[in-house]
Amino acid sequence: MAEMKSQLQGLIAENKVDQALDKFLDIAVAQGDRDLQNTLILLKSRYTRNKQNEQMNLISFTDALREQSQISTALLDLVSRYQPTGEEATTPGVGNTPATGSTPTQPVILFLASNPVDAAKLQLEKEFGAVFRSLQDGTVPFSLKAEPAVQAGELQQAVLKHQPYAIHFAGHGVSGNSKLPTGGIVLQDSSGQPQLVSGEALANMFKIMTRRIPIKLVLLNSCHSEDQAKGIAQTVDFVIGMSDTVPDNVAIEFAIGFYRALASQGDDVEFAFDLAVNQIQLQGITGDQIPVLYRKPVE
Repeated sequence: MAEMKSQLQGLIAENKVDQALDKFLDIAVAQGDRDLQNTLILLKSRYTRNKQNEQMNLISFTDALREQSQISTALLDLVSRYQPTGEEATTPGVGNTPATGSTPTQPVILFLASNPVDAAKLQLEKEFGAVFRSLQDGTVPFSLKAEPAVQAGELQQAVLKHQPYAIHFAGHGVSGNSKLPTGGIVLQDSSGQPQLVSGEALANMFKIMTRRIPIKLVLLNSCHSEDQAKGIAQTVDFVIGMSDTVPDNVAIEFAIGFYRALASQGDDVEFAFDLAVNQIQLQGITGDQIPVLYRKPVE
């Protein structure tokens, strides 16, 4: 059972959702689990329809990414909670619940992604898969939750909803200038167009949120996010930003090294950061000097 789950989770992490659906459906048929079969057939239909709509330009890339991520998250939840008939389990339902089969006591890592219509496409699905798979490799359980294609107006709600221990942002960033000294991150408005959220606004949000939510870590895996990281670090224990433009391969390798170490050592953020930088170096990729770590000032 553990090997089967690992195979399915690996396919999903590699963005081979169609293969994972087919393989899991075969297992459900072999087990004679009609409820699970029906659930997977519905997910397969959603997946196929979403791909068709994207190929025919009936929906935007942003909407397609949002639907794809919801399907992947639902499938991961099914896999993590499934037990064959006769092994004291009930067929799980579909829902946007923790991707790693977590319990309410597990610390939440909230994966926020944004790739507006007019912005260069990033490998956000691949980055999510890298984070998920790295957490699976460790022994410390984390609950990974995703809010794909997050809008500026939804940012507060996402944090309030999930009460995260850590927040990972994957998307575009803007460096500071005379008009906007702290730079910002690029989210999107209700129509999917780019909407800049300033570093000052982000810092204020975390200053307010940490009054009630014990957010310990923020990772801005976006270009030119060092100034935003400095501001957030006034109230959050550990904040990681990027001091320059970040190529996709650097962002993904850093995420792999960081979350693999975090899932092995718990909340040792500095250890995880150092190993993540080393992961870039081991791959022979230029850019190991781009990630920067800031700590909340000691009172």
